[in-house]
Amino acid sequence: MKPYQAEAVILHVHEWNGSDKQVSLFSREFGKIVAIAYGAKYSKNRLAAGTQAFSHVDVILQPGRSYETLKQCEVRTSFRAIREDLTSLAYTSLVAELTLELYPEREPEPLVFDLLLNSFHLIMERNARIAAMATAWQLLAMAGYRPETEHCVVCGSPIVYPAIFDSQAGGVVCKRCGRDSGMSMMDEPVSRFIQRMLTLNLQEPERFSVSAEVLLQAEKLLLNYLLQYLEKPLQSLAFIRTISTV
Repeated sequence: MKPYQAEAVILHVHEWNGSDKQVSLFSREFGKIVAIAYGAKYSKNRLAAGTQAFSHVDVILQPGRSYETLKQCEVRTSFRAIREDLTSLAYTSLVAELTLELYPEREPEPLVFDLLLNSFHLIMERNARIAAMATAWQLLAMAGYRPETEHCVVCGSPIVYPAIFDSQAGGVVCKRCGRDSGMSMMDEPVSRFIQRMLTLNLQEPERFSVSAEVLLQAEKLLLNYLLQYLEKPLQSLAFIRTISTV
């Protein structure tokens, strides 16, 4: 089979057989791709510089039985600043890991690619925590897991706040339907913030302010929602918790 070209962002890199790297990419043309970069662990290898996590690259790939082979990798944007800042690195890792969990290999999702690229720019330039939260909610929505925030997911009635956020049910539940649910409470400012995150234009985001309390509550709801639909904790969350204590 002939080699092919793709524009991609690198979501994860790890050592493979000592001297090689396994590279997980998300491409505009083909979606998620896993490739082996042979010899890329050596600094003098022509693939070493390009195969850095979160880089925006042009690649040439050789189809293989289990994995593609990375033949060429040219960097468009390195996003080096993300890798050099712990907070940016942690929240970009969350975005990358979530993408790899949500989307199967070789299913083109050009809108997801654009979202990731805009997200990396925003994480590097603005508040990494908020940028990552907006990206995560939008990735979930694009994968079919958009939470309901305006009407009760049980009876359909308009929500009067404070209400209950039930991750298992897929969104907000009115007090009557969720009377004995024991789920997390959500007030109107948190709901409005989540709605803003779901619709925020990451390429040209408007400026806004949010209180620390609302941000913390919204983040907790997001993490519970991720756990519900992924059915396992993301490894990047441990990294985020670690830097939060520094």
